[in-house]
Formats: sequence, C-alpha cells, structure tokens
Amino acid sequence: LQLAPDLQTGWPIEEVEIRYAGNAFTVPSEYKNQYRHYVAENPERFEQDGTKYTLVRNPTAFSDTPRLTLEIQKTKYSVVRFFQERVVTIKPRRDAFLAQVFENGTIDFPSSLCMHAVVITNDNRVLVTKRAPKVDHSPGAWSVSVEEQLSADDFRPGVKGVVARWAQRLLLEELAVQPADYDIRNM
Repeated sequence: LQLAPDLQTGWPIEEVEIRYAGNAFTVPSEYKNQYRHYVAENPERFEQDGTKYTLVRNPTAFSDTPRLTLEIQKTKYSVVRFFQERVVTIKPRRDAFLAQVFENGTIDFPSSLCMHAVVITNDNRVLVTKRAPKVDHSPGAWSVSVEEQLSADDFRPGVKGVVARWAQRLLLEELAVQPADYDIRNM
C-alpha cells in the first residue's frame, strides 16, 4: 500500500493513472491442471467468467512526484477465485508470493483490483453503510467504506479518465449517488 501525499484527502483522481502492462495473466504451468479441475468442479459458478483486472507491480509514489501509477493486466474471475481459494491459502505459497512483492515489487498472482472509498459529507460526517446479506465478504457487517472493482466499462471510448469513471460508477452502483450530487474534483 502506498500512502497518499495528503492522508486527509487521499489520492486525487487526476493524480491516479492506470496503465496496461501487457498480455492477460496466464495461469502458471504448475497450477494449470489444478485450475482446470477447479473450474470443472464449479461450472455454474464460472458460467459467466468475466474479465477482472489485477495489479502487476506494487505501485510506487514519492512526495516530490505525487502521481500514483497502477500497472494492470486482465485476468478472469475464475483465475482470481482459484488463487484465492486454492493457492494462497497454503501458507508457504502465500509467503513466497508476498516476499516477491516486497523484494522486487512484482505481483505474480491475480487479484481483483478494487477501489475503496470513504464518503465524507459536506458537514464532515463519514457515511457508514451496512453490507448486504448476500455478498461474499463480511455479509451484514457495518463498513465505513464502499468498494467497486475496476470494470471493462470504465475503459469505454468517450469517457474522460478511467479512474473518474470508476469512481462515478462506484458512487452510483453502491450508493445511488448521481454525478449532479457531488463535485468530481473532490474525489
């Protein structure tokens, strides 16, 4: 995790850049057979095996150049879930992946890139929400943040700023807040 230049305001949207790092993530050969079996065991779960985006490098930012660059690549939902449920649950494997992140900044395992936002109202109150009972993670829990995964829709032509579109979609889909109800420059 990289600290924002101003911890009170976080990363301004215009200072966050998303850059494609190349081809889609491919399952390493040592896991291919396990992955095929995993998908075959869960056909209905992966019937609509959508595109997800994963970080490929631990982002770096410095106080004298406060721009955050997120290098991403495409992956599939089934690949993310396979790694979460079958690969990184094994402590030595998880430790090896994390050591690589800390040693050279490379991320060689897929995850689903997600924006978390804390909503502060005009009167300086923090919005607290209750998670739906049907979500995968922490159903029914109270949360001070809302989250949304990066989507292919955020890259569509004519949209100025992938990160701005992503943030607007987060507010609309998670909280039903319309663009007319906030100033994008405050995000």
